[in-house]
Amino acid sequence: MSFRPSAEMRHRGIGEVGYGIRDTWIDPAEAVFEMAPTILEKVNTRVTELVELHEHDTQDLYAILEDAQDGRTRISQQVAMDSQRVDLLMGDRMTLQETVWIVEEEAYAA
Repeated sequence: MSFRPSAEMRHRGIGEVGYGIRDTWIDPAEAVFEMAPTILEKVNTRVTELVELHEHDTQDLYAILEDAQDGRTRISQQVAMDSQRVDLLMGDRMTLQETVWIVEEEAYAA
């Protein structure tokens, strides 16, 4: 049994590396054509997944922004109502103060 590579093996890029193990040369130019469709399919799948994730995240953000806007609107409405109450209380306070002065004047006059 000969461990010397044959002419066909040398032509195909297969060489003996010792201990009966053969080193097979894979031509990168040929491998690219075999690998490209698989790689492209994986890239397309990943891009599709990322697009779906981006759309989902965008919808989540819009929902959060809408909730925040609703919250701001409610707060703004509450502030407006509180301002009206404060204005009414200030008016009541001034009326009460005038009433106190009138009562005190009448008390001193009597």
